Amino acid sequence: MDENRYRTGITSVAVLFLGTVAWGPVARGADGVPRGELFDRIHEIVAKDFFDPHMRGVDWPAMKERFRPRAVNAASRPAFAAIVNEMLMTLKTSHTWYYVPDDPAYYQLLGVFEWSDAYKNEMDAVRASLPGNRIGFVGIGIDTCRTAQGLFVSAVFDGGPADQAGVLVGDRLIAVAGQPFHPIESFRACDGQEVLLTVQRTEDGPSQDITIVPRFLEGKTMFVDAMRDSARMVACGSFTIGYIHAWSYSGRQYQDLLEQNLFGGKLAAADALVLDLRDGWGGASAAFLNLFNRQVPVLVTQMRDGRRIVLDQQWRKPVALVINERSRSGKEAFAHGFKNLGIGPVVGCRTAGAVVSGSLRFLPDSTVLYLAVGDVEVDGARLEGVGVEPTRVVERPIPFSQGRDPQLEAALGELGDVLSGK
Repeated sequence: MDENRYRTGITSVAVLFLGTVAWGPVARGADGVPRGELFDRIHEIVAKDFFDPHMRGVDWPAMKERFRPRAVNAASRPAFAAIVNEMLMTLKTSHTWYYVPDDPAYYQLLGVFEWSDAYKNEMDAVRASLPGNRIGFVGIGIDTCRTAQGLFVSAVFDGGPADQAGVLVGDRLIAVAGQPFHPIESFRACDGQEVLLTVQRTEDGPSQDITIVPRFLEGKTMFVDAMRDSARMVACGSFTIGYIHAWSYSGRQYQDLLEQNLFGGKLAAADALVLDLRDGWGGASAAFLNLFNRQVPVLVTQMRDGRRIVLDQQWRKPVALVINERSRSGKEAFAHGFKNLGIGPVVGCRTAGAVVSGSLRFLPDSTVLYLAVGDVEVDGARLEGVGVEPTRVVERPIPFSQGRDPQLEAALGELGDVLSGK
């Protein structure tokens, strides 16, 4: 089963705070969490609030009987979460996942929702439970994927510690300071300090050490920062093509940043644009597509002194979209509209098929259940479990790829052809 398809994505917000629960004398794990009652509460919430009252044909009470004994005896919070998520995956639905503070995605998800005031009290409570009263973690700014060959870097966030140190997509992660790699525990005590990250770059090659300086990555701003740092100009023959990566697209702040770069910013002089929607988190309002609507008229005001004032906030030059199997939720709705409107080429591979409405449910121990609470149709079509097919399919193998990006190269090539009139 593809975990990425069923994990997450963001399209809308609903609110429910579970408040305080009086825990009884039940079995507790090594970290003091009352496993049995916490499991029962999660199961109950899903039964009550999951968007499909028929639970997608799953015998939900039977799932409780099947998974509860293992959950109660889980030796750690991550082990407990793994069992809960194994149960949730039987629903085969995105936006349905249990997050704990041992996972970078916990802080990323909360950070995405911090932009909204919908969960202000709940966020304040979580913040108070964390060191420094900040939602975030000390890390290096990467995503990973596991294959039969090991754990690999699947994405490097622009401007982050890993990017600055020269870590590449496709590097196999071996160790940090000689100990097994963990995205949080390996760096928890290393904020601003040099550490050695051991990677293997080629399948038959030796391991190598990379000196890297982890830093605190704030959930709310890390993807805005990465998007800002991703903006650059790429030479393509006699043309220059702008590139920007929307690691998350869940809010107007990302669209504002895009527009700032296009109109008077780093990308203003570009002959064309590549908008990268791969990886990261979802979001994106369908209204954001209006940026590329060439039918909106240009307004020109002629002043008495001869000045001409042009009012035009539309990107009228060529644009290509890059997507992959980790483009999800609102990004998929955006890609669907982009493709159907014929705005430009869509390059990469089929998106996650994770398009339902998700809501947070806060548990008393500051863990979070992300739950699908509403089904979604896009132009009358249900993209959940289906995804969006690109106009040009290009795969990007990860293991030992040494940072090569054939999807981006293909998008640049498509735009080069358009610009040269081919």
